[in-house]
Amino acid sequence: MAATTCLVIGLLIGPAARHTLIQATTGLVVIGGVAFTALGLWYTARTVDTAQQGQITDRYTKAVEQLGSAKKDVIPPSSLRLVG
Repeated sequence: MAATTCLVIGLLIGPAARHTLIQATTGLVVIGGVAFTALGLWYTARTVDTAQQGQITDRYTKAVEQLGSAKKDVIPPSSLRLVG
């Protein structure tokens, strides 16, 4: 009988109960991993949104600065494109 039982938290359980306990533990670990991954994806999406809003704000700020600039032709080199 000793070969077919296992001591878990002070209780002797059989192989079927041990199998169920292992499955339940594995299920909880998987659920925890899914929750952790979902939170990571949510945090990443928030970070990307914040970065995009910062870029938009920066572009508007630069455009307003250029509107008030004394220079007549203010074209950033990155916006020049070759046509041909």
